[in-house]
Amino acid sequence: MLKRQNPLVRGHVNTYFEWLKSIKPEDIIVGIETGKTLKDAYKEAPYRWRLAVAMARGFLKASQKYAEQFRQILRLDLALLTLKYENPEAYAVIERYGQKGINYLEQCLKDALEIFGVTGEQKA
Repeated sequence: MLKRQNPLVRGHVNTYFEWLKSIKPEDIIVGIETGKTLKDAYKEAPYRWRLAVAMARGFLKASQKYAEQFRQILRLDLALLTLKYENPEAYAVIERYGQKGINYLEQCLKDALEIFGVTGEQKA
């Protein structure tokens, strides 16, 4: 699926995958236990992540076609697969929490779509 995306979109998608790979298990636990959202964490993120997201957001807002391609990547199944192989400690935490962990990850994906400015469906 990633190979079918425009090279410009792939760069921004890479930022998303790098974020998945860098999630700390303790951050997931805190998020699940306290209700802290990805949007909350984004407000506290290091400048380099906020800058990368801001650049991606501007690009994706300018092109509905690329925004739609990005939406196709931010899916629960791909996030779980990425975590399973690229961040097994984080995956184990989500798995340990069961449905509560899945719900947390789903909310993170919704928040990510909002942070990247691609929440709405593409209009025909």
